[in-house]
Amino acid sequence: MRKKRAKDPICATDILRALYLMREDELKRHDLTKKEIVVAQHMLDGEGNADIAKRLRLSVSGVKYHVGKIFVKTRKHTREELCRLVRVAVAASDRTWKDTSEIEKDAKGRIVPPEPKAARRA
Repeated sequence: MRKKRAKDPICATDILRALYLMREDELKRHDLTKKEIVVAQHMLDGEGNADIAKRLRLSVSGVKYHVGKIFVKTRKHTREELCRLVRVAVAASDRTWKDTSEIEKDAKGRIVPPEPKAARRA
């Protein structure tokens, strides 16, 4: 017997999209271009240069170029350091939900990441 689904369930893809947006906010702080942000997101997902090149339809040397620019702009030297930078920033941003009822969606039904608590008070 199947359980009935809620009218507006929060699925894993919504939560991943919110995490993606939160990571994107952190990457924008380092003045990364749109392409560098996309490449960085794939790096944060653990993909290698060849996988990123195939997915984004770039050459491997083009991906290496973007990775190099990402490291220069963020002042990091390895993928692990970049992951730690973003993970710590997202965790420290205090933009988390206490339960799924706090998750807001826009007109198209996409998740809207929560604002930091300091911004809510103003």
